[in-house]
Amino acid sequence: MCVVQCSECGQALETGHTFCPACGKKISVNATTVHTQPSRAAVIFTRKIRTLAFCWLAVAAYETWGAYLGYSAITNGSLSSVPEALRWISIASMLAKCIVVPLSIVAAIGLLNLQGWARTVTITVAIIAFPADLLIGSAMGIWTLIVLLNRNNAETLKALTSSGV
Repeated sequence: MCVVQCSECGQALETGHTFCPACGKKISVNATTVHTQPSRAAVIFTRKIRTLAFCWLAVAAYETWGAYLGYSAITNGSLSSVPEALRWISIASMLAKCIVVPLSIVAAIGLLNLQGWARTVTITVAIIAFPADLLIGSAMGIWTLIVLLNRNNAETLKALTSSGV
């Protein structure tokens, strides 16, 4: 990340300013460019977001298999001996898996690329994943909500998505 600083006082300058907001000096071509490293907290948080993204990709693969098995059970009549209520629960679970799979992939891609919209999509898929799979979906959903709904994490993610780190 590059930051342009005032050559007089060292204040970080935003693009489009003609005068330094700190000392009032006219900004010229003498303003110095300083290359900064992302903070350790930002690096650790980025790793956490990437781990979350890869886990959502794994969930997409797992849920694809579950949706295939559910579809196979419905089409070959394996559910005919199951009570009606359980049959509808199975069908609803399979349909939820069919929604979770593409959303998981989109969420993971967005998180990996630090897109601003990825937080909303990931939170949505986390909520939908609860009924899709009570074990894996619940675990991923809870972990996602803990990570992405935390105010500090949300602000850090917003800063990372806007800076393009």
